[in-house]
Amino acid sequence: MEKITVDELVEALYLDLKESYSSLTREWLKAEAEKQLAGASPTGGPGMFLKNYLEKADLLPS
Repeated sequence: MEKITVDELVEALYLDLKESYSSLTREWLKAEAEKQLAGASPTGGPGMFLKNYLEKADLLPS
């Protein structure tokens, strides 16, 4: 099975959340992903969704 990349994950999450979070940008999600991969805690609702996506993709330890 091919692993998803962080960029693919960010794009998928952005497409899922863009209508619910009107101020959400791909750039914010990408920066949030980089912070979480470096060990930071999630920021806000989208950050919590992102953490879940990263864990399920085995990109972040659960």
